[in-house]
Amino acid sequence: MRPMSDAVNIDLPLITYALPQDPMAKRTMIRAIERLSGSARLQRAYRAVSAEDWERRVVWDHALAHLDITLRHDPNALHAVPDEGPLIIIANHPFGVVDGLALCSLAARLRAEHQALVHSALCREERLNKYLLPIEFEPTRAAQQRSIESRRQALALLHRGGALVFFPAAAISTATPPFGRAVDWEWNPLLGRLIHMSRATVLPVYFYGQNSLLFQVASAINPTLRLSLVLREVRRAMGKPVEMEVGTPVPYAQMAAIKSRSELTRHLRDVTHGLARRQ
Repeated sequence: MRPMSDAVNIDLPLITYALPQDPMAKRTMIRAIERLSGSARLQRAYRAVSAEDWERRVVWDHALAHLDITLRHDPNALHAVPDEGPLIIIANHPFGVVDGLALCSLAARLRAEHQALVHSALCREERLNKYLLPIEFEPTRAAQQRSIESRRQALALLHRGGALVFFPAAAISTATPPFGRAVDWEWNPLLGRLIHMSRATVLPVYFYGQNSLLFQVASAINPTLRLSLVLREVRRAMGKPVEMEVGTPVPYAQMAAIKSRSELTRHLRDVTHGLARRQ
C-alpha cells in the first residue's frame, strides 16, 4: 500500500455522517465520535484517492487500495453475467461502506455505466455524482422528492443497459440482541418494482461477517450513536480481506412470473442469503 499523500486540496468535503441539516447537537455528537474513532486516517485516504487519476483506474479500486482492503471471491463467477442489458447487483448489508465499495468495484467490471443507491451523506464529492444516487432518510418533503428523483434516475440507468448497485435492506445489518448474529433489516420491495419495470438480470452477492460488538450495542441504544460508529467500522476493516460469494445471475425470465413486488423481493433475499456456506 502506498503512503498517503497530504499534498492535496484541504477543502475537500469531509467524510462524515453528520449532515448540514442535522440539529447542532446531533452533528456535534457524530463528529466527535467519528474523530475519536479514527476518521482522520480515513480522511487522509480520501484525500489520497481524490489525488489519483480516475480516468486510468476505477475510483472504487483506488479506494480499496488506499484502505488496504482486498476482495475475496471466485472471479470466474463474473463470467456468467451477460455482457449487455440492465443489471441489478444486490447483497446483504453487514458493514455499511466497505460492502458498498466492493459492489461498486464489481459493477465497474461488468458495465461501463454503473451507479449505486446510497446514503446521501456519501454524496459530497462532485466527481462521484455520476456514480452515486442519493437516498434521503429525513422525514421532509424535500428529502422525499430527492429520493424519488434518484429512483427515477436508477430506472433510466437500467433502461440504458447499465448496472445498478442496490442494498435492498437500506440499513446496516443489526444483531438483536447485540451479542447475537447480525441480520438484514426487511428488504425494500422497490427491488421488485425496478426489476419488473426494467426486466433486469439480477446478480446476488453475499458478504460474510458483521460489524463489531460495539456497533451492535450502540444500535440497541441510540440511532445517532450507531451512525457515529459507521466510520469506525471502516477503520477496523482496513488491512483485512472482504469475503464474499458471487451468485449465479438470475435472468428476468426466471422472475417474470412472480408478479408481486414484495414476493419477488423476499424470493431474492432468500436466494442471496442462500449463497452463504454453512457458518
